[in-house]
Amino acid sequence: MGNVDSEATITLGPLAAPPPTVALPSPSFAERYHLGGVLAEGGLATVRAAHDVVLDRHVAVKQLRDPDPGLTTRFLREARITSRLIHPNIVPVYDLGFDQDGVLSYAMKWVEGRSLATAIAAAHTLDERLALVPAVIAIAEAVAYAHNQRVVHRDLKPANVILGSFGEVVVIDWGLALRLDDTDEPRTDRPSSPNPRLTSAGSVLGTPCYMPPEQARGERVGQAADIYALGATLYHVIAGVYPYEELGAPAGSSDPVWVRVIDAPPTPLAQLCPEVPPELAAIVEQ
Repeated sequence: MGNVDSEATITLGPLAAPPPTVALPSPSFAERYHLGGVLAEGGLATVRAAHDVVLDRHVAVKQLRDPDPGLTTRFLREARITSRLIHPNIVPVYDLGFDQDGVLSYAMKWVEGRSLATAIAAAHTLDERLALVPAVIAIAEAVAYAHNQRVVHRDLKPANVILGSFGEVVVIDWGLALRLDDTDEPRTDRPSSPNPRLTSAGSVLGTPCYMPPEQARGERVGQAADIYALGATLYHVIAGVYPYEELGAPAGSSDPVWVRVIDAPPTPLAQLCPEVPPELAAIVEQ
C-alpha cells in the first residue's frame, strides 16, 4: 500500500486514563441524559430539556406519552426516519432508549431559538414578513433532501420550524413522516368528528390548514403533499395569516377546516395582500 512497509510494526504507548470527573459512556439512556423542564407537549410525545453527562452538552429529549403499541411503533418510526436524515436544516437524532421511568425516548440536538410561527406573529409589516422568506427557502432545501431519501414529512408548518439564534433554520417534528417504500403504515381513516385541527392516531394525519385535499380526504400521500404544505407555509409568511383563517377558521376552533380544504382553495394571496410581489404570489398559487 503506497510507501507503507508491510514488515513495519507500530508500538502504541498506554492510553491515558480519563480524568475522574469525566463521565464514561454508558449503555444506559437513563444514566446518560438528565432530564429538565418541559419544552413542548403534543398528542404523541413530550419534549424536555436535558443534559448529556457524557459529552457535557444540552440536548432535547422527546418522550413517548402513551405506551400503546400502535403509538410506540409510530414513535420508533419517527426516531429511525429522522436519524437517517443528515442535513443541516433537519434536527439530528443522537440516541434512543428508555428514561429513568422506563419511558421510550430519544435524544436530539438542542436548538435555541423561536418557531417560524412565532416569528410570523411578531412581524407586523409586509417587509418584516418578506424578511422571513429565506427561511422558507431553507425549509424547501431540507424537504428536497428528504424527498431524495424517499421520505415525506406530512406535517410541514411554521410551528414545526425553529429559527436558531445564529441563523439556523431547522425542520423538526417528523412524527408523521413516511418512507415512500413502506407499506405497513397503520390505517388512518378520517375521524367521525369532522372538527379536529391537530390530529392523532386513527384520524386524518396532519394539520388541516396546511394540508392538500388528498391528505384531508385521508388518502395516502406523496411528495406533492409536502410541496403543497410549503406553499401554505409561504402563504402564511407573506399574508400573516394561515390559509383559510380569514374565512372564519381561527386556530383551535371547532370549524371543520379540512372540509374547506377539500371544497376549494383558500383566498388568493394577491387578494389578501395586494402589495405582495407578483412573482411570490405566483409561486404560492402554483
